[in-house]
Amino acid sequence: MRCRKREPRGKGRRRIHAVATLIVSLATWMCMCSLVCTSGDVRTARRTRPDRNPSASSQATIDWHALRRENPDTAAWLSVSGTSIDLPVTNAPGGDTSFYLDHGFDGTSSPLGCPFLDPSTDADGTYALVYGHRAGGDLVFSDLQRAYEQETFDGLGECLWSTPAGGTITLEKLCSARVSKNDSLVQTFAWSSREGYVLWLANVVRQSSARAERADALVACSKRIVGLVTCSSDRPGQPFRTVTFFSSDRPKDEKQALYDGGSERREGPETDS
Repeated sequence: MRCRKREPRGKGRRRIHAVATLIVSLATWMCMCSLVCTSGDVRTARRTRPDRNPSASSQATIDWHALRRENPDTAAWLSVSGTSIDLPVTNAPGGDTSFYLDHGFDGTSSPLGCPFLDPSTDADGTYALVYGHRAGGDLVFSDLQRAYEQETFDGLGECLWSTPAGGTITLEKLCSARVSKNDSLVQTFAWSSREGYVLWLANVVRQSSARAERADALVACSKRIVGLVTCSSDRPGQPFRTVTFFSSDRPKDEKQALYDGGSERREGPETDS
């Protein structure tokens, strides 16, 4: 009977190490695939909206019927030049600000969530406040995480905001700040007069750490605001948010009064990532 030749100890250890490395690599690859797959609903929504001319003045190239067939909560389409943001925005169903924190545009569970409007604001109103995750890389609102830093803010371009009823408007970047998640100034949603609105917006700019060069002029002629909110920290559960404002001198509706009177605030959703 022949005896098996024993392998050198070092060679056996190298083989075990190689197998362990292969297992770890496969596990990492599977996790990455999972993350990519969860963003599939966003890519599907992007395919629903064909490429358009960034200077277009209407929403003719957005298939609102297709979007609303897929998701009746569809409220708007948002694009920000200088970033990867080119996404649908939803209404919070029944005012539930938690649903789209962990559900994608197609309604299925997704850690990326889907950008959604604060229930106290309206897509065609004077002030639209939108929440979106900081998910790493260039996903969702990640490009805005450090927009409160002037250098990052300066790299942002204009915002295109499209709705089924209001068409597409172009908004200029105004300012960005790092604030508490329950900041009362950001969560002021109505004003009793034009003067009250301008004073509020001037205070928003004043508390911001990043501002447009012509911020004062933009405030003076502002008729509509879109605010984009995301987490400012890489760690979940932190109490601070980055909020970036874009302004337009085009009113929500030439035939309607711009201000509804009163003021209100409510706590924002727990956008922890």
